[in-house]
Amino acid sequence: METAYKVYRTCILYPTLFFSCVLSTTQGYSPHTPKCRFSPSYSVQDVLANSEEFVWDLLYWEGNFHQNNVGYNSANGMTYDGTLLDPTSGIANLAGLHQFSAASKESIHIMILAHAVAGDPLAARFLSPHVPHDAPRIAVEILETKLQTYLKFNETFPGFGGFLPWFANSGTAIQPTWDWVNRVPALDNGYVPLIENRININ
Repeated sequence: METAYKVYRTCILYPTLFFSCVLSTTQGYSPHTPKCRFSPSYSVQDVLANSEEFVWDLLYWEGNFHQNNVGYNSANGMTYDGTLLDPTSGIANLAGLHQFSAASKESIHIMILAHAVAGDPLAARFLSPHVPHDAPRIAVEILETKLQTYLKFNETFPGFGGFLPWFANSGTAIQPTWDWVNRVPALDNGYVPLIENRININ
């Protein structure tokens, strides 16, 4: 299940969030709350013909992933690699929390937060699905906390030159995981300027 969820998160969730925010328009969106198992309500043809309603429902439930000790650490604003869900209830299992992450997850998080600050309704739907109008404030608070964590990491580990290795994420500070104490993943860190350029262009 862990492998399946990581594949889902990497191949479906993150790209969906990215393209949802990048391609969003000023169209009005319904504030409705979709049922949990909403996907059978849509056929493949429905999604291909008009993906907006499906994405709107998807972002509501995926937005429930964005909470403390599930998708990120509110104490430092940093992402987690993922978490395991109970296969029957779907409830997050704290014992299965992956208390580590990397720049690839951070880049997606920063992008979502930036779009929420800019007033993007889709980013707001993900970031604060129950109270969307709070999304800009929530995003700013997380970004401020995240920035302080980055600055502290750079001060503590100047040898990384501002790049992020895979890092352990618990408490208020982050530190390199045991197997990334002297190197950084170029692919993961490469996501950050790509996201920044995408935001600047739009």
